[in-house]
Amino acid sequence: MKRAIILTLVVLSVFMIALFGQTVSAMEAKSFPSVTKGDYIEYIMKYTTDEEDIDENVTIKANEWSMKYTIEKEEKIKIGGKDVDCWVAKVTMNVDMESESVVMGETMKMKMIIDGEGQYWISKESGEMVKQESETTTSSLMDYPTSMEAYVQDTESESVDKETSVAKADATGVPKTIKKGDKWTMKIIRDVNTETKSRNKDGGTWSDWTTSTDTSTDEEETDFEAVAELDTTVPAGKFETIKVSVKDEGETDIGEYCYVSKDGLRVKFEYVDDEGKAQQSMELKSYKIGGGSSSDEKDSFLPGFEAFLVLAAGISAIILVRKFKK
Repeated sequence: MKRAIILTLVVLSVFMIALFGQTVSAMEAKSFPSVTKGDYIEYIMKYTTDEEDIDENVTIKANEWSMKYTIEKEEKIKIGGKDVDCWVAKVTMNVDMESESVVMGETMKMKMIIDGEGQYWISKESGEMVKQESETTTSSLMDYPTSMEAYVQDTESESVDKETSVAKADATGVPKTIKKGDKWTMKIIRDVNTETKSRNKDGGTWSDWTTSTDTSTDEEETDFEAVAELDTTVPAGKFETIKVSVKDEGETDIGEYCYVSKDGLRVKFEYVDDEGKAQQSMELKSYKIGGGSSSDEKDSFLPGFEAFLVLAAGISAIILVRKFKK
């Protein structure tokens, strides 16, 4: 009899573990992912529709927009007189965008292409960029309607921006993990040096390049709040995420949200207007990070297995209780 009671309790315990194992617990996510050499993340720009009306007179169409970060190596660099362990990421960017503006019944068209490449030094401690070296080339063409030729001619321009920025110290206020309800403020100060070369085409002939330089200090103070838990679907797949509100100091009319997966992967960035309407988003296209990738099979190896386990454990407990009552 004693043996029967013990066995029954064991089976009931299995049943309870299986049952409560299905209970949804509060989600906790890393604030930034663990990476290694060769890992990468790639994003694409999306509008709410292929053509998103920014206002009643302007329409923007993003033909192609992509940004990719690839971890190349580890490196220790001096930031504010202290050694900071960093991952060095190669960053590439491509934007191919068209827009149309209607003014007094006439349509003006613009086409812009941006190609950029650089390196980011990402702190292993905070997950923030503490150093950047990049070069970006922008080409744009303004196509004015024939009726406006007496006042303005079509214009074509090119510019090349070389930027170097170095933080005065590693970012502060960044937590290691986040959950719904958490609030924090990230602070970082960077010295930024920019060299810009530009030229214009006039009457089919390019002008000489002109060069300007600028030195400034970029002080970032950003407020974050984890506001919700939800499933987020992007081109790379479906993820359990925490939605985080991102507000720069003094920002009031535009909201930004970041959707963070359990392992700290930024799955989606969303920009909304003051009415909460999504204007555009940057979504995860593909990734290889933390031993996982966008090509991994994300479904259970046996669909419904967890529910089957609960049912089987419950039936087993009932059968054994009845058997040992005899």
